[in-house]
Amino acid sequence: MNKQKSGKKEILQTDLLQRENDILFKTITSDDLNYVFELICDHIQTMYGFEGAFISFLSKNKTRLKIEKIKLPASLKFDKEKIENVYSVSDCPGFLRCYNDTTHEYIEDFTNTKISGNGLFKDLQVTTLINIPISVDSSIIGTFTLFSNNEIISLEPVQIGSIKRFVRQISGVIRNLRNMEELRKKNAEIETINNIAKQMSKTTDFDELFENIFSYLKTEYKIEGCGLSLIKDNKKEFEIKKYKLPSKYKDKVKKYIGKSYPLNIEEGGRAAQCMLENKVFYFEDSMPNCIQ
Repeated sequence: MNKQKSGKKEILQTDLLQRENDILFKTITSDDLNYVFELICDHIQTMYGFEGAFISFLSKNKTRLKIEKIKLPASLKFDKEKIENVYSVSDCPGFLRCYNDTTHEYIEDFTNTKISGNGLFKDLQVTTLINIPISVDSSIIGTFTLFSNNEIISLEPVQIGSIKRFVRQISGVIRNLRNMEELRKKNAEIETINNIAKQMSKTTDFDELFENIFSYLKTEYKIEGCGLSLIKDNKKEFEIKKYKLPSKYKDKVKKYIGKSYPLNIEEGGRAAQCMLENKVFYFEDSMPNCIQ
């Protein structure tokens, strides 16, 4: 009898492993995050009983949590549109720990926690919760969250490990999508720069060329001001030929165009140093007290 039970258990484990491998193969060959998310959620619900799931990302200042994908339990009589896209991290402290500690958080009986009555969790009527970090290129960029709202779900370490394998596939899809988007942007940037370069070799309208360059920089990098200075024939001064300022300062543009400055660091500042040393200067925070 014991041998029969052992044999059945091994068959079930083999069957489970085969199912997981089938799901993993489908996710590996797809770059559709919606498809992968739904496929994994359906499998995990069948295997472990979790009825809901969502993917969330943390804001740069780690104060807000943005829901990117969500699957709600069929039994939850709640309009999906009423789920907010952004929640305060103070209402979801477990998520911040997940980011900071880079480890999963599993709360078997969520109803007994202090945060069970807060915003998102109150809306979803959570009874069991597990958060797993989503890592891309060694950085935690989000969490994959599973929850139930009907019963408490007990998980063994091996089951949590199985779920983590699926989350790694989600990480892979997100990484591929980001790489594809970066490649698309890079190709678009190269095409735009090539078009500007062609214009530079053909046009005699310098004003139009300057406007096109500034328009590109403004669109791509949110640059609000731009200036062009040229060294004068005497090699002792430089002159501001073109100047663009944010709209609220546009009345001051005429004050600078055509103005000359000594070509030395003491009087000409960083602009002079840039020309003299053929060096790029970049200040992320250009408040006067931040520039020596």
